[in-house]
Amino acid sequence: MALKYPERVQESTTTTGTGDLMLIGAPDSSYNEFADRFVNGDQTDVAIFGAGAFELCRATYNAGSNSITRGAIYDSSNSGSRVTFGAGTKTIIVTAPGKRWQVAAEAGEAISDVASASTCDIGAANTWRVRITGTTTITSLGTGTDKIRFVTFAGALTLTHNATSLILPTGANIVTAAGDAAIAWSDASGNWRVIYQRANGMALAAPLSNRNRIINSPFVINQRGVSGTVTLAAGAYGHDRWKAGAGGCTYAFAVSGIDTVITITSGTLCQVIEGTFFEGGIYTASWAGSAQARIYQGAASGSYTSGPITTGSLAAATNTTIEFSVGTLTRVQVEPGSVATAYERRPGGIELAMCLRYFYRPGRLWGYAASATAIVVMAQHPVPMRATPTVSLVATSVEGESPPWMTAVTASSAAVNGSHIDNNMSADISIGGFTGLSVGATALIQSGAVNFSAEL
Repeated sequence: MALKYPERVQESTTTTGTGDLMLIGAPDSSYNEFADRFVNGDQTDVAIFGAGAFELCRATYNAGSNSITRGAIYDSSNSGSRVTFGAGTKTIIVTAPGKRWQVAAEAGEAISDVASASTCDIGAANTWRVRITGTTTITSLGTGTDKIRFVTFAGALTLTHNATSLILPTGANIVTAAGDAAIAWSDASGNWRVIYQRANGMALAAPLSNRNRIINSPFVINQRGVSGTVTLAAGAYGHDRWKAGAGGCTYAFAVSGIDTVITITSGTLCQVIEGTFFEGGIYTASWAGSAQARIYQGAASGSYTSGPITTGSLAAATNTTIEFSVGTLTRVQVEPGSVATAYERRPGGIELAMCLRYFYRPGRLWGYAASATAIVVMAQHPVPMRATPTVSLVATSVEGESPPWMTAVTASSAAVNGSHIDNNMSADISIGGFTGLSVGATALIQSGAVNFSAEL
């Protein structure tokens, strides 16, 4: 079903009255009949004249009966009302009535002001161009069917996205600004769709890169080297950036393609998104797997649900937690807006660098024997850490090497005697518990012995 204006369509009718007009053929072969150019339900505009009367109106073609149903009237010999045609032959021609197009031209030149309201009925305006004034939140543009409007906004208000009746770009609400423009059109059911342009030229939504606020979302970074069945006390970390909830957590994991799939068997696993990188507003969380989640700021709250989850408005610059209950889990994504988009996979090197801001376990560290029992080593962090890190040893038994011939030495009761952190970029660490070191001699601590943690 469509609105059409094909060339050289003309037929006759002998129907009388105000009802449907039966079509009885074209005057000769130089004209097209309606059946040649229309299918059932198609619409057009026609001029009907003869038997001392005329009518210009919208018409709908009925293929089954080869007739037209008269619709809206543009003009007629009955003072603009429906004509009751008498006996005799009448001619029906597809045309574009001059009055209709003059009205359209005038509508295109003028602009109407429509006050913002919950239902802002722009379809009822008599012009194509509309300026919406006021600051009231709009949840509907009315129920006018088959309309198009060119809209500008006089100020700031909220356009509310609805997946059926008011479809907005990006699937999220839009806060307008003075001078913003839009084209809105409705379908045959009165549902509206909008395209939108900001006056300042900025995009409506964040670009489709760097939108995922989760770090190590596919669980591929494992600096702590957890393995097998991982059992974590409350607040303890397993895979990078992921820690146990208040009740602890037990999980297993397995590589699946290029991702790692976590299977939480008890407790909860969560990640705290640093407020420094959190703009605030509405966010959507999505993931692969059967685990359920909740999102909150501050103290733990809310029920666990399946994804995707769209939040209410969250505060900016505030640490935000996503917490998962039992089930399988990988490819976690938390992004601005109310629509879950395709999963964003970052390169492995970038993912690791983001993890290193919070936790770093260096390789071999070189230094010197500060005393017979202590080695001082220097560590340069690959990236600046989030805050001054806490320095700890992986175990109380630490292996090192010292002259002569870099002989292996072991501190069975090793401890961090002290550390100096320089702008969260480097550190000098004193590790004690050794015996028999040559003071001032070159020394080193073997790989993976020291943790630097600036976790949330």
